[in-house]
Amino acid sequence: MDIVKIIIFGFASFGYMFVIAKILGKKQIAELDFIDYVVGISLGSIAANWATELETPWYFYFIGMTIFLLSDITVTLLSRTLPFFKKTLQGSPLVVIHNGKLDYANIKKAKISVNDILAMARSSGYFNLRDIAYAVFETNGRLSILPVGMQKPTTIADLMEKDALKPNPPSIPAEVIIDGRIVEPSLENLSKSTDWLLKKLEINQDGVKDILLATYYEDDDEFDVHYKNKEPIADSIK
Repeated sequence: MDIVKIIIFGFASFGYMFVIAKILGKKQIAELDFIDYVVGISLGSIAANWATELETPWYFYFIGMTIFLLSDITVTLLSRTLPFFKKTLQGSPLVVIHNGKLDYANIKKAKISVNDILAMARSSGYFNLRDIAYAVFETNGRLSILPVGMQKPTTIADLMEKDALKPNPPSIPAEVIIDGRIVEPSLENLSKSTDWLLKKLEINQDGVKDILLATYYEDDDEFDVHYKNKEPIADSIK
């Protein structure tokens, strides 16, 4: 008898979760933010308990899931009509790269690391921060990137220009300093020493702490250095 109840409750919880997903729309997957994340986890937990818990009346779970459904709908409606309410709950997008430079204050405010930004940039096809003019850390945890002029998507007009099809040899820059720490493996791959790095940057060991990111471009023998700044270069996007 218990097995029959589990089968019935399992299909019932799955069916109701499907109904809720249809009501809430595709934002649970496409535009996941903090509220959606909390609601999604809570609904999944309640649905799982509904499918296997035989002691608690089934309608308790139904009521609990309905409360989360109505709460999510209410928050969505309030966020659309009251911008202040939306900003309070979800926060604001933050400019983490401004004019090609990392914004240390906004990076701390977003509670992410330099490595996180580098990883998100690479996942978007940008292995070189010099190709990025601006980057915005969105409230859903994604990084929106505005490339510099020469790195924008190619159009037919671009291809018609002289020498437009000449490719540049690809290369991956080496991050030699990240968040005030020297990346020893990167120096080893370059067959360089710490003394060489300090001399090239014209700093001492204590000066490393002031550097948020230092990237070395071996082909050009150049450095791109991002320093820690106390105040945000750019405020959050309203």
